[in-house]
Amino acid sequence: MRAVVKTRPGVGFEVKDVEMPKKGPNDVLVRVRATGICGTDIHLYKGQAVGALPELPIPFTPGHEFSGDVVEVGEKVDGIEVGDRVSAEVVVSCGRCYYCKTGRAILCENIREIGIDIDGSYAEYVSVPSQNIHNIPSNLSYEQGALIDCLSSALRPFERINIGIMDTVAILGTGPIGLLQIQIARALGFGKIIAADVNPRRLKLAEELGAAVTINAREKNVVKEVLDVTDGLGSDVVIESAGSPVTTAQSLHICRKDGQVALMGITTEKSLIDSLLIVSKALNMFGIWDYTWLTFERSIALISSGKVDVNAIVSHKLPLEDVVKAFDLIQKGEAVKVILIP
Repeated sequence: MRAVVKTRPGVGFEVKDVEMPKKGPNDVLVRVRATGICGTDIHLYKGQAVGALPELPIPFTPGHEFSGDVVEVGEKVDGIEVGDRVSAEVVVSCGRCYYCKTGRAILCENIREIGIDIDGSYAEYVSVPSQNIHNIPSNLSYEQGALIDCLSSALRPFERINIGIMDTVAILGTGPIGLLQIQIARALGFGKIIAADVNPRRLKLAEELGAAVTINAREKNVVKEVLDVTDGLGSDVVIESAGSPVTTAQSLHICRKDGQVALMGITTEKSLIDSLLIVSKALNMFGIWDYTWLTFERSIALISSGKVDVNAIVSHKLPLEDVVKAFDLIQKGEAVKVILIP
């Protein structure tokens, strides 16, 4: 089969013929119909280790946002049938460690991730542990199904935030995650949605999707602008989705006293946090890592009900063979969300 492979350290992927994935007794073999490029995949493309691994397990096939059809099931798999239309969670937990046994499998001590240390979905076929599989309804296209993982990541902060009626939310970063968060915030009834980024195209889309205030961080002072539109108080909730030391620092300044800051952007750079600001403003600050089974099911419902339009963030659909072109478009800021079709 054809697959994208990280064959060496440094920048780049390679498209080549590889063997079909091996399927264990608890695994499901899926014919991939659509697979999305995630922000994490950009780090992998650059050769940067992310997540729990200290270095990349080269060679491997990336990709974890996908949907497709079940073509084979392992002999110990129950409740999943050949022909089912499915998607899957990215994190594979062990079920044995302290966190798994206390109901926090996403914090598993022995975490594995599809698309890093389990060959992923940038391929014609992918083998996935059955525990990660979710069925998708018939009214979702394969492209929509491939974006359930992305929406789940976007949704997770809102599951941890204490949302007040007509609260203001500031979203730093209008990549695919941030753009979906604007739609989620609108669906949840936030009073004012503020979005900041450096990309004019994405800011325009943010406005179209429901942001009341958009701030071009290259042209304006984000902290001043947010304070101005909140009567000097700051935003009730701040979600840092850009993955930048700059936006991490800004999040503390634009959050109101006793407000909530969710950090979820991934960066390989170190950030300096002003702990005095956190203390003096009594900020409620937390990190977001992955999502839960329930988050994934809620995301399916949000798409199926029409409350969130994941198609709105898709700018390009390209064949698998054009994977290098896809990453080039993303890094140049010319693409928002790219779907690859094996």
